[in-house]
Amino acid sequence: MTEALARAVIFCFEETELQRLWADVHTQNIASYKTLEKAGFKREELIREGKMVNTYCDYYLYGMTKADYIEIFKSKSASREKSGRK
Repeated sequence: MTEALARAVIFCFEETELQRLWADVHTQNIASYKTLEKAGFKREELIREGKMVNTYCDYYLYGMTKADYIEIFKSKSASREKSGRK
């Protein structure tokens, strides 16, 4: 799933004019928020008793700006160059 999310992020920032992506994740959905974190999203907020779909629950708000994306991309490119991979 991380690879699919990474490809979606690349598309959003490379092929569109989007400047920010965000996602909300139920606090008990560990797999989903770990996937967001691996893709470079940052946890920005805990929403207490907020409404998600048709229920009230605690959830995290994750976000990534285009500047975050560029920094992550540069970091990954630099590490690939050091290891000799493309």
